[in-house]
Amino acid sequence: MIDHVPEAKDREWWARCRLEHICITPYLTYDLLRIAILAAIFATFMPLPFMLAMMVSGGCIAMCQVHVDRRYRNQTHSNRENLALVRRVVLARTLHLAVLNAIALFNAPADLLIVLVPIAVMLMWIEAVALLAIPRAAVLSAAINGLAILIPMSLAGTATAAGAAMVAVASFFTIHWAVFHLHYMFATRRLRTRKLTEANDTIQLLLNQYDQDGSDWLFECSEKGRILRPSPRFCEAAGQTAETLEGMQLLDLFYDSPERDELRLMGGQDQSFQRLVVPVIIDRKKRWWSISARKVTSSDGERRYWRGFVADVTRARAAEEKVTYMAHYDVLTDLPNRALFNSSVSRAFARRKDNGLVAILAIDLDHFKQINDSFGHAGGDRALRQAGERIEALARPGMLVARIGGDEFAVLIEGPASREQVIAFADTVVEAMNDPVEIEGQKAQLGACVGVAFAPADGTSGDEVMQAADLALYQAKANGRRAAVLFDKSMQERFQERRKLEVDLRSALVRGELQLHYQPLVDTQTTQVVGYEALLRWNHPVRGSVSPDEFVPIAEETGQIVSIGAWVLREALAEASRWPDHLTVSVNLSPVQTRGGCRPLHHHRPGARGQQCVGPQVGAGDYRNRTDAGEPGNDRAFAQDPRARRADRARRFWDRLFLAQLSARLPVRQDQDRPPLRGRHGGAGR
Repeated sequence: MIDHVPEAKDREWWARCRLEHICITPYLTYDLLRIAILAAIFATFMPLPFMLAMMVSGGCIAMCQVHVDRRYRNQTHSNRENLALVRRVVLARTLHLAVLNAIALFNAPADLLIVLVPIAVMLMWIEAVALLAIPRAAVLSAAINGLAILIPMSLAGTATAAGAAMVAVASFFTIHWAVFHLHYMFATRRLRTRKLTEANDTIQLLLNQYDQDGSDWLFECSEKGRILRPSPRFCEAAGQTAETLEGMQLLDLFYDSPERDELRLMGGQDQSFQRLVVPVIIDRKKRWWSISARKVTSSDGERRYWRGFVADVTRARAAEEKVTYMAHYDVLTDLPNRALFNSSVSRAFARRKDNGLVAILAIDLDHFKQINDSFGHAGGDRALRQAGERIEALARPGMLVARIGGDEFAVLIEGPASREQVIAFADTVVEAMNDPVEIEGQKAQLGACVGVAFAPADGTSGDEVMQAADLALYQAKANGRRAAVLFDKSMQERFQERRKLEVDLRSALVRGELQLHYQPLVDTQTTQVVGYEALLRWNHPVRGSVSPDEFVPIAEETGQIVSIGAWVLREALAEASRWPDHLTVSVNLSPVQTRGGCRPLHHHRPGARGQQCVGPQVGAGDYRNRTDAGEPGNDRAFAQDPRARRADRARRFWDRLFLAQLSARLPVRQDQDRPPLRGRHGGAGR
């Protein structure tokens, strides 16, 4: 460590440390004595002009030192600026001494060298050791003074001079080694002293905080657990006087609890303990204390006792409990959330015996989206709370009700309940949900579907039974909602089959498997063909021809109907552009294309290549709409809500406006009386 380089924030402090060390040396007195001693010796053989020059230059060096001392005392400049000035003065003093020594040694008689060389070496050592706080300057000073001895002694050519030169070289390397180690010890001592000072200040600050803030307090107890010398903070926190606490058992402050038993166990051992949280009642309010303590021995070595500190962690404990609650419970309904429900299911299956019954009910609310759209999120939240309260009110001991999703609830049933009781409970939930909920003074229809699955009949693990309940719930929705459905194995097979069909449908359009067939439309009065209806067909490479009744509902539920419907419109219009002018084309459109955030119908405008040439008597569109595809009963929900009716009328207006615009180019025949070619599901281009 030839020179310690501190961090930027510590540079001013390090400069002050070095200045303090340098200014300890009385340089002014040293300069005056040095000049006086050298003048007395040099006067015997040096001329008067040299002596005068030495005295004047020495006086200048002394004046510079006076200026340095004044600036250091007055603190008119920063420590780093003062240190830079010290380096310049040191260089001037070193050059002054080196020049004097070199001239004097070169001109000195041979018999005086034995006196002058030791004096020069001594001055070189004094300069270097005094400057160990700035080691680079110290080494430079030693090198210059060493050269001032080495050069004239080398020119002298005598044996005595050669020995003096060797002494100068050896002194330089010795000084370099000494300065290195002395500076290392100086820097290390300063740094350690500062760290110890900061640590002591921190400890003192913490102790002051204990006394001032009252958040923590110290305590002492005998080996038998009796309180000794209670502090004012301890008395204030415990709500009792010092006389009452003195000699009282520490355990008597706490009521019976597992934490109190653990504190008793810790007190009977010699090992220290930290942050043991124990509940305590203070002024009829429950609080939490964190206790840390260790056994110490008195100064006389005759007795041992406990010493530690206590922190009131009531707020932290409350915050921790709140975080734990939010991680396991739904904030809106105060019901367990999915995480707690899943862990409860896992524990239930771990406890289940061979013949034990575990049932899971998956519950989904009907028409919740319409309620949320009509009354806003606040109204939807009220509906969810009322639904959760109804289900929880029906639950019996041994049942866990949880909200696991947006409008999805689940019930875990374990214990002595039979299959018949579980099924009856599911039917009761459906009936309870049939009653309308009250939101903002209005009644809104809700309803629910329930899927029921049992273990071990429907699965041996929680995930399997939960999946079975979801499949039963899906079947309840497909059956018309507002019903409870039990899981059976055929549901799993249908689900897997439907899943495969959904995957194949995603690439059917790209692979060119979808085709349009055209069915003639005949005027019943003239028996003439007046147009054609576009029918969508899927030629599956493995399954063959797939009925629209199978794949259109899947396309509507997965959102693929939007891209498929757009393709049907483009293909039908392109085909119609090649027909005679008196023929029209009819296309069935799915409501999904105009609802639920999908691309509006009026965005599908004819305009690509052949579609531009469709004449005024060529095209026709057939637009059939329902309130919600595949979900019967939503008409009643819309009829009870004026805001929903207004939103629906606005959407219908824009769709009909598009049809009117399209009619100007492709006349639209509103064929409302002709029944669709498939069941109750709507579809695109069928």
